[in-house]
Amino acid sequence: PCVDRQARLALDRIAFFRRKSAIPGRYQNVFLDLSLRYDHLEGPARTMFLVALDEAREVVKTYQSQPRGLYLYGPTGSGKTLLSCAILNEILRLYQTGVQYAKISRDVLGKLKATFNPNAENYGEGQAIEERLARVPALVIDDFGVHRESPWVNSVLYDLIDARYENQLLTILTSNEPL
Repeated sequence: PCVDRQARLALDRIAFFRRKSAIPGRYQNVFLDLSLRYDHLEGPARTMFLVALDEAREVVKTYQSQPRGLYLYGPTGSGKTLLSCAILNEILRLYQTGVQYAKISRDVLGKLKATFNPNAENYGEGQAIEERLARVPALVIDDFGVHRESPWVNSVLYDLIDARYENQLLTILTSNEPL
């Protein structure tokens, strides 16, 4: 047997899950190490980012034994998306498991709404989309709170977060609004 076989298989798994992750290209090689850029932040924003960075490291460290949710909030440009994608990249690298990045309006609600249109490519696939989001081991929902509230939106989001909570799957929400 080839001595590199296990490493090649691991790299193949990582590449497979990365292709399915929808992590934006600019964040695909961002990790929770010293190269993570936050030097543009000053004062309280820098302090809060460092606190969030410590929490992000803890989330990755305890991912398999104690998955939990994380809510990152702050103004535009404070590093929420950067940090959440870094968490996904670390989980992908260390645990070689499925991760998913989704913008709430475009990738969650927009795709679900499109399934109601008979002319849409994904017509009738709403339940499959919801199940996929509910079952992926680690999910980032970016820009939570920018959507318009309605009974349908609230129901979809409640069901998604509740299913993930019941199955003890990591869910990370980013928002410009405090909880």
